Amino acid sequence: MNETSKKIRIKFAKTGLMIFLGHLDLMRCFQKIIRRAGIPVAYSKGYSPHQIMSFAQPLGVGCESEGEYMDLEMEELLDLEIIQNKMQRECPAGLEIKEIALLSVPLANAMAEVERASYILDIPALTKEEKLRGIRNFELSDSYPVTKKTKKGTREMDLKKFVFELRLEQEGPIFTVLKSGSTDNIKPELLLQSIFKETFEAAGDVGFLCGVDYLVKRLDLFGSDGKALI
Repeated sequence: MNETSKKIRIKFAKTGLMIFLGHLDLMRCFQKIIRRAGIPVAYSKGYSPHQIMSFAQPLGVGCESEGEYMDLEMEELLDLEIIQNKMQRECPAGLEIKEIALLSVPLANAMAEVERASYILDIPALTKEEKLRGIRNFELSDSYPVTKKTKKGTREMDLKKFVFELRLEQEGPIFTVLKSGSTDNIKPELLLQSIFKETFEAAGDVGFLCGVDYLVKRLDLFGSDGKALI
């Protein structure tokens, strides 16, 4: 059995007005939750000590999630159910602590573990037939070259290599599993822009996803073994 640490992993949901919170604001929000809940979290050393926490793959502003993760280093371990209840009481509407697990050593950072992410996506303006056509064209193609914007500019890539699942659900939205993590992270918007580009161009819409209602909801994050982070 692996030796246990004083590091815990927290799975939480972000819905409602919380979807408009940026990553830094979300971090500050959790810092306040932890202080108010009286959780004995560990602090860094030095002139300006801060709570030792890290988040897995940050989600874009305006996107819902049922599967966000953060790692928290504890000064003293409490019962995990007590931690969850204390934190949940201090959470604003839209943040829900879903699960907490004690990590084993050797430790892995949550961000470093992420390899895939599952999503529910939708563009209500598209008909079921238009969605099916875009998905079918993608599935039947041997390769699907796209241009991805990066911090260093743009680069060409084959989207087929980074989309592990793609299907239309019975109710109408799209389920997909995309490459995620610190390298080759695929944003769901890139997938939507790519597979429905011809549909919107045919309708004369040159500013795709600009002024068009669309839904991005992250369901969970997974490691390279396909298992969720908790």
